[in-house]
Amino acid sequence: KAVATESEANFVSVRGPELLSKWVGESERGIREIFRRARQSSPCVVFFDEIDSIAPIRGGGAESQVTERVVSQLLTELDGMQEMHGVVVLAATNRADMIDPALLRPGRFDKIIQIPLPDKESRQKILEINCGVGEMNDVKKNFKKKEGESEEKSMERLKIECEKAKLIPFDSEQNSPEYVNFGKLAETTDGFSGADVAAIANTAVSFVIHEHLDKYSMAGVHTRKDSTTEEERHAEALQVKEIAKVEKSAANAKVTMKHFEDAIKKVREQKDLKIAQKVELSAFR
Repeated sequence: KAVATESEANFVSVRGPELLSKWVGESERGIREIFRRARQSSPCVVFFDEIDSIAPIRGGGAESQVTERVVSQLLTELDGMQEMHGVVVLAATNRADMIDPALLRPGRFDKIIQIPLPDKESRQKILEINCGVGEMNDVKKNFKKKEGESEEKSMERLKIECEKAKLIPFDSEQNSPEYVNFGKLAETTDGFSGADVAAIANTAVSFVIHEHLDKYSMAGVHTRKDSTTEEERHAEALQVKEIAKVEKSAANAKVTMKHFEDAIKKVREQKDLKIAQKVELSAFR
């Protein structure tokens, strides 16, 4: 996405598995069509996602005839007789060891760039982005005190606007015992990928939602089919009162440091889960 935006060139995105077809010659034709379109709309960037699915090592098995022909077609297009002026080919994979070595030689994919796991600063930034810290900081930066407004009123208004700007309502008061320290969280997530770190925020929110649902159940406040008019009115009034209580509580619900710490444990359990293990997983992350 970054390449497509920053390059200001035409962009062709190809998902590897969608090229494979059961019909003879269709997969190779798909490769030819992609490069034909790219040459016609040059300057153009062609991006293959999950390229290991269409360009595995040749001679790897009995069912590899289709993929072998696809690899051969890719090699022909990348450094064949037809010039590719203004066409740049990119590919992504998390299994570089499965790609045919012929594709990784100079003239084909010249540069191999490994994207490592995020460091502490990057993990902290990912957490902050998923929680809306940037939006909150923008509000603080652009906040202006109104003419004639008291300092106390101004601070109260800033606090309300900061809470609205957050993507996740977390405790940002440093003096609070439930203050969310993103630096400390980043330290405890060593070895996590960017997706794992992003999942922590979603998991923490799930914990808060389930706590809220368990605490405020609406069971028993609905009217029964055989209820009288007086009972219906009483049940309706009770339901309205209960809903108001739930809404008020939901408005004050916050994700605390403990929720984030529990979320890290949850994500780590799922990250380290072995396929052969029989572990009972809950319905939410």
